[in-house]
Amino acid sequence: MQLSITVKIKVMFRLNEVLRFLKNELNYTHSQLQYFCNIIDGDTSWGEDVMLKGSDIEAILGVENMRKLESEVVQSIVFKNK
Repeated sequence: MQLSITVKIKVMFRLNEVLRFLKNELNYTHSQLQYFCNIIDGDTSWGEDVMLKGSDIEAILGVENMRKLESEVVQSIVFKNK
């Protein structure tokens, strides 16, 4: 008998840490930070933290800036059984 389990992995980032990175490393203005918050979907099921999917951030920032963010900001790995 063979058991097969499919696990979905998501890389998540805390909104406040992403905003800090955008402001300090990419020199985003207040207006740019506000625009970013308005267009990205956040997951609020984490209690007080709003979490953002890495793929959503990459779609907005592009690959190069996403790689910088990945090296600077703590990531949370989420495993979910599918």
